[in-house]
Amino acid sequence: MDPVVLVDPVVLIMIRKIVEWLKLLSHLLSEQLGVQYGTLSEWRKLRVKKAKTPEKQMSEDEYKRENEQLRKEIAEVNRANEILKDALGFFAKDRKR
Repeated sequence: MDPVVLVDPVVLIMIRKIVEWLKLLSHLLSEQLGVQYGTLSEWRKLRVKKAKTPEKQMSEDEYKRENEQLRKEIAEVNRANEILKDALGFFAKDRKR
């Protein structure tokens, strides 16, 4: 059986006020995002559920495959970045004329 915890009434009032403010902020945020409050609430529930779900442990082979794939993607991004730098230099020179 859980021990009984006595909480100061002032603390309870503060907690209730914080909960009220969080609800108000959630409603304001949903308006700013242009989504229904219920949708925002569902997103939050999904995020909490995902955070509580432990990630599947990958085997060493899976880590190696993922690592190799990520290395390839990094190399591709670096190549694209170099092309963009060259193009920027080319257009910058052309603009000075």
